[in-house]
Amino acid sequence: MLLMFSSCGLIAWPGKSCRKHEDCGGLKEGYCSYAEICTTECDADRPCPEDSVCVPQTRRPGVCLQKCEQDSECRSDFACRESTCQLKDPFARPLP
Repeated sequence: MLLMFSSCGLIAWPGKSCRKHEDCGGLKEGYCSYAEICTTECDADRPCPEDSVCVPQTRRPGVCLQKCEQDSECRSDFACRESTCQLKDPFARPLP
């Protein structure tokens, strides 16, 4: 996983754990998703940061998700599916 640093220390990347949008500072247009991971919207004009991939959404812009090759690269409540870290059970968390 690519770790990015700023003069203030470690900053956010797609897949970083978060509780609020402010936890995703440093990730351009980043926000904390309902799955409590930092992400950002993406499309042909807004590519994802390195080590993440744009996953299309129905009727919405895509979102950047952390790339992976195996489950151990993802948080414990995520699994490596289609080369991205995704919630093991997306229905286990209530929508905001």
